[in-house]
Amino acid sequence: MIRIKESIKNHNKQLENWLKRKDYEGKCGWDLVKKDIKFVYGTDKADLGISWHGFVVEGMPKDKCILMKNEPPIYNVFFGKRLNDSKYTKEFITVMASSKTAPYDYYYNIPRLEYELVDKYFDKEKDRFLCTILRNKKWSYLANSLNFKNRKYNKQSLLKFRKKADLYFSRIFNGKYQSYGGPWHRHTYNGVIPGDQKSLYEVLSHYQLCFAPENSRFYGYVCEKAFQAMCCGAVPIYYGAPDVENYYPEGTYIDCRRYKNYKELCEYLKSLEEKDYEEYRKKMKRFVTSKQSEHFTSIAFAKTFMKVLKEEKLL
Repeated sequence: MIRIKESIKNHNKQLENWLKRKDYEGKCGWDLVKKDIKFVYGTDKADLGISWHGFVVEGMPKDKCILMKNEPPIYNVFFGKRLNDSKYTKEFITVMASSKTAPYDYYYNIPRLEYELVDKYFDKEKDRFLCTILRNKKWSYLANSLNFKNRKYNKQSLLKFRKKADLYFSRIFNGKYQSYGGPWHRHTYNGVIPGDQKSLYEVLSHYQLCFAPENSRFYGYVCEKAFQAMCCGAVPIYYGAPDVENYYPEGTYIDCRRYKNYKELCEYLKSLEEKDYEEYRKKMKRFVTSKQSEHFTSIAFAKTFMKVLKEEKLL
């Protein structure tokens, strides 16, 4: 059995919590690893450290730690430009990342916790049309612009795409479109959703459609936004990972790449017929309640993590 200690700044017990997230059938990855892994805390002795974004693991040098990177390179400026420096990352045992960017050795999907939302929210009455629930991460873009090594990653940023889409939605759909989290276009902006994450799900569950692009375009980087929408029964309007079809089946989302411009996308949304809308929802529910979504389960993550431990001869 291997004793594992995590860095606690900003990510307290994150690995442990990830492994215990249940899928739609109530199964979790912890059942696969609990005989081989023990989590320890504070001053207790550990065999392996998990450093989230380079934060210090108490009592553990970097060469005894795995570096975990949840965000793609464009937002690593907040955790220090060193995270995009191969000399720095090589100080760790290995690197696990949520986007397929060289030179990292291991890739993972973040296990989703939204499976539990399906029974409560999917079939709730959808009495509103379209929403955006996103933060406007303009400071990440500006900070990268000032950092020579990170500036190249701004090409993958979707900040400008998000802002233009919000503007078009505001103009074309007027009272049928609302935005949250932003700040976005002032005429349709409803502010930050008060309360905890459950409040966000409650708001989202009222909408037929949800604009859910990634913050940037990197292979393999598929965050929670579209998955949340699916579990709450809202059809996601998606733009992000170039290889998204490897994660979300065709027909479970509206693919922005199919439209030449914002006007064409809006025309499609305006003309969406009831039977086509229900077909999206049918495929969405099949996806989130079946093995099709296994990429996003804690079981899949547990298998990946155990593979890393064995290949690095840590277990």
